[in-house]
Amino acid sequence: MRSFHRAVAVSVLAVPALACASCAAQHPRADTPRSGATSVLNCVARARVRPADIPITCADPNHFITGITWDIWEDEAARGTGTDDRNLCVPNCAADKRQAEAVTLELTNPVHGVFTLLTITDSSGKQGNYALPG
Repeated sequence: MRSFHRAVAVSVLAVPALACASCAAQHPRADTPRSGATSVLNCVARARVRPADIPITCADPNHFITGITWDIWEDEAARGTGTDDRNLCVPNCAADKRQAEAVTLELTNPVHGVFTLLTITDSSGKQGNYALPG
């Protein structure tokens, strides 16, 4: 009899959990790509649309773009502005001497729905190109 009560209790608790599992599918997170939306991958290969930040170096926090505001997000390209925050590694990276400056950025070269190239332009017009996972 005790086994029967335990099985009923487990069944009663499991039903709401299964019902809630479908809730996530009906209400995806805001940064989850829609079908057909080009995305950018973060360091753990999670697809994001219009992310607020993009890491440039995944192995350490030495270079990333933060505070991104997107002006355009289309399937072929995305453009916005943000802050380029980087460790200058002077005299070495452990010293953590940082530089932060306003930049414009462009995501291009979509492959299978994922942008694979990031171009950063600083206020003097100097550009840097970075390959992104894709």
